[in-house]
Amino acid sequence: MRSGDSSAAVLGDRHLWLPRFAVGTSLGGVGGGSGGSGCYAAAIALNTTLPPFFACVWLSAKLRICADGGANRVVEFFKHRQEDPSMYYPHCIIGDLDSVTKETIEFFSPFGSQVVHVEDQDTDDITKALNYTFEKLTSSHSSNKHDIAVLGPLGHSVSQELANLNALFLFQSVPNVEITFMSKYNVVWLISPGNTILHCPVNSKCGIMPLSCRCDRAHTAGLKWELDGPLEFGHLISSSNVTTSDCVTITVSHPVLWLFDLLP
Repeated sequence: MRSGDSSAAVLGDRHLWLPRFAVGTSLGGVGGGSGGSGCYAAAIALNTTLPPFFACVWLSAKLRICADGGANRVVEFFKHRQEDPSMYYPHCIIGDLDSVTKETIEFFSPFGSQVVHVEDQDTDDITKALNYTFEKLTSSHSSNKHDIAVLGPLGHSVSQELANLNALFLFQSVPNVEITFMSKYNVVWLISPGNTILHCPVNSKCGIMPLSCRCDRAHTAGLKWELDGPLEFGHLISSSNVTTSDCVTITVSHPVLWLFDLLP
């Protein structure tokens, strides 16, 4: 929860804010996610096209992780910006290292970027990166909630997108962590069972997807087409919905994905 907002919250509610740099509005915290502190605890760059607001997240993150070839993408993103590499180097490059180039590793080497080779072929690079991130964050023994931004998980091959979305479900039980997927066109959160309040601009396009299993009951307030019943692939899902309030409430019995479209 964002500091200073406790009086407006209901005990047990989960609050999520869309990052304002992504939606072009003053609504919500700079950091988005579950807080508004102005930065993410960690940012993970994937080996895909990075969103135009990548620098806003990456440069403010306390821990910067590249999933394998994501390090190549970071170099490409900043090479025309004349930024000092000491400002944007990753703290760690992790994966099976079949995508990151030797030139990229050498480029970041003077700045102390750690290179971690994980051969396990039963886990993909996003899972390796998230495991590493959780280990680093939990080693601080802090009870604060950690916001993690995953950059570039959507907008490429469908099979890879589904594998990335699967990671949200793999780590849904990790305590004190909020994972936000950010791509050029979408922001995605996993909504856990219970009550969640989403702070977002009015007229935002959105969807609610029961990807992992049937959701026996989904109830919403603040959407053009409200829900009050089950959601299930092969039956009813909510796509191309629209927010009618800057404060949308969703209560679900089972995990679902909440998707925001960033472009009209």
